[in-house]
Amino acid sequence: MLLVSLFRITKFAFQNFFRNIWLSVVTITIVVMSLFVMTMLVALNVVVTDTVTSLQKKIDISVYFKQETVLEDVVKIRDNLQQLAVVDSVELVTRQQALENFQARYTNNPVIAQSLEALDNNPLGDILIIKASSIEQYKSILDLLSQEELDQFIQESDFSDFESIIDRITTVSQKVNQIGIGVSAFFIFISLLIVFNTIRMAIYTHKEEIAIMRLVGASGSFIRAPFLLEGLLYAIIAISINIAVLYPILDAIQPFVGGFFGEESLNLVTYFTDNFWIIFGGEFLIILILILLSSWIAIRKYIRI
Repeated sequence: MLLVSLFRITKFAFQNFFRNIWLSVVTITIVVMSLFVMTMLVALNVVVTDTVTSLQKKIDISVYFKQETVLEDVVKIRDNLQQLAVVDSVELVTRQQALENFQARYTNNPVIAQSLEALDNNPLGDILIIKASSIEQYKSILDLLSQEELDQFIQESDFSDFESIIDRITTVSQKVNQIGIGVSAFFIFISLLIVFNTIRMAIYTHKEEIAIMRLVGASGSFIRAPFLLEGLLYAIIAISINIAVLYPILDAIQPFVGGFFGEESLNLVTYFTDNFWIIFGGEFLIILILILLSSWIAIRKYIRI
């Protein structure tokens, strides 16, 4: 008996779906657009997060010491910095290493090469390359390095200020997210209205059948179930189309993402595949709950049992 009831419920649901096929197509299209905007927001957040992380890895403070500063003092300063909680790492580049790096960088420049050969002494001093534990800590490290007792050792501190760049990226990302959320909310709202009207039309189309079901003693849950199952069909078809459309688009934009990140390329296709159930499962649950809610409201309003 249960299997017969399930078969009839499924049959009625598919009949509803195909009898109002154009309404079903419009409903699915709007739901797909909502899901697509939501998925693109996820992709944007992944790209922005990876961009910020990549930039943070490149941020450092280069501390250039005066030529007369002895290596022991530099090592002492390095050891003191390494003990600070705000410092992640400190790399020491000795005068000789700095000279070799400089020569290697300008090996194809004969003017600089000749100038270095003409010098009797190494014109460079020792260097400390400092990385903070987080981008917010660089200011406190710079304040520490600007103390008067260090002036006798330090010639200058060069800070590659990526913080402003990260702030701009984050600001743009937040604005795009706000717009995306607004667009998603708009499409979801339209989807709910269309689902509501689609179910209402299905109820109107089947009003005689519903009346007969009442007369023969069909339960309220049996009468309502096909319309709820129809909402489930919308969600399943919409998420399937969204996935089918998304992956070719991700594959098409991947070369641009790879060109931006270089060797540390973020692979969006791999990311979405690795997090498939989290991303698409979450989207499916969200859209399913909203569709079923809209369907339930329509059923409660137009089916009097």
